[in-house]
Amino acid sequence: MPAGVLGAARPGDTLWGVAAGEGANSDGVLANARARVDDIRRALTETADENARSRLRVRLADLLSAMGDSQSALAELRQAAAEGTVSAGLLFGMRVVAPHLRADEVALLRAAIKARRSTAPSVAGKPRIRPGAGSGTGPTVKAERSVVPSMPATMPARASVLVPAPAPLMGPLRETQTRLDPVDEAFAALAEGKPIRARRLGEEAARAGGLTASRPGRLPDLIVALERAGSRRESLRLARSLSEIEPSIGASVDERIALLALV
Repeated sequence: MPAGVLGAARPGDTLWGVAAGEGANSDGVLANARARVDDIRRALTETADENARSRLRVRLADLLSAMGDSQSALAELRQAAAEGTVSAGLLFGMRVVAPHLRADEVALLRAAIKARRSTAPSVAGKPRIRPGAGSGTGPTVKAERSVVPSMPATMPARASVLVPAPAPLMGPLRETQTRLDPVDEAFAALAEGKPIRARRLGEEAARAGGLTASRPGRLPDLIVALERAGSRRESLRLARSLSEIEPSIGASVDERIALLALV
């Protein structure tokens, strides 16, 4: 393709608009436009690619329309629709030429573009080629290029024996993990700012034997920890529960007075 045929126009400009901006008088503009028409026609004779020829014809139709030759522009657009794929440039060229044509001519041009769209090859209908396959024409290559049949909508029934699912290798997660000591959980809950949960866990530990020799002083320490954390009410409630579960542990005189106020 000769250099300068397509490179002079900026994006969004028509070739006629570029030509009109290069000359100060109408004779210079017309001569420039004719020179561009000759360049494009010369490029058409040297171009074999259909899509490239279609783009050249769209630009040629743009120039011919600006020069007043709307019939030649119409012929170029129809030929562009027949040669290449329907592109944005072709549709733009149709909009440029349409105001200078009769209604029936515009209808014919639209019909040609619509027909080209309907006859465009579909990607879905192309045969699938295995990646890495050669470009020969032997039996192996033909077999590889055959269309892969699609899977049926419903699979045929099989007379197979259902194998039961294997038993889980591990039980539930809660069973495999050893739960923390309730007193430890209570101190952890208090550290997280949950004094009510800490008190309830302390009561649970007391009912489960928390006052035995295995953890001496832990629950009384929880009462003190609740008091120091600013949760005096929960501390007193836990002290009352402990005194009910194990009266021997008792509580201080001040705590007993406060417990009486809670009752």
